[in-house]
Amino acid sequence: MTQDERAALATKYRTLAELRHGREAGGAVADRARLQALARAFPGALRELDLLALDEIERRAHALEADGPDEAWMEWVSAYHAALRAALDAREPRGSDAGAGLRDRAIARVADRFGVDAPTVRATVAPRGRPGP
Repeated sequence: MTQDERAALATKYRTLAELRHGREAGGAVADRARLQALARAFPGALRELDLLALDEIERRAHALEADGPDEAWMEWVSAYHAALRAALDAREPRGSDAGAGLRDRAIARVADRFGVDAPTVRATVAPRGRPGP
């Protein structure tokens, strides 16, 4: 992972934390253009905004900003965004939702690339359910 990729992911997670803090403080819904830009730059990020616990979002931002070595999840998230972006770019226009099928294919590509099982990758990059407290 390049320093630019790592910095971009850190910015993404700081943005997600800011948006989540605003939501939890009862603030207005984030500007649609800002959310669209985030989704274009990092397909799947809005799912993280909705489903990752705030402390996990902040932990990820901090880890990416730290001077430590790359962690496996960092590589997976970066590769997931790239794979999902490629799948979105290659599909025929049929609406704005990426859909579970594209997510599943992107997750499978990341799992194959890193030799990790798909459920482990999915739990990291495309969480399901509601966030924790």
